[in-house]
Amino acid sequence: MEAPFEGIIVTAAGLDIPETLLNQLVAGGRLVMSVGGQGEVEQLKVITRNDDMSIDQKDILPVRFIPITKVKGQLFRGVQVAYLNNNLRPFPLTPEVAEDK
Repeated sequence: MEAPFEGIIVTAAGLDIPETLLNQLVAGGRLVMSVGGQGEVEQLKVITRNDDMSIDQKDILPVRFIPITKVKGQLFRGVQVAYLNNNLRPFPLTPEVAEDK
């Protein structure tokens, strides 16, 4: 499955939302991810790409997730990321998609 996607769910926390994920959202698409520093209370955020391609963020609730790690140029290691198309069928993240360019 190729980007762009209508939904992305990240099951690990990051200090911020990776640009590589934001760039894969269609207009109207949503990304759900925990954001915050390690050892801190994180915020589960819903990020929406608007029709004008701007981004809105909404804090949903405080959470604690494992941190995202970066290994050998890949953005994610041991993290589940699901991409959703208009049929709401998940597609797993592959290393080629996750490369931090």
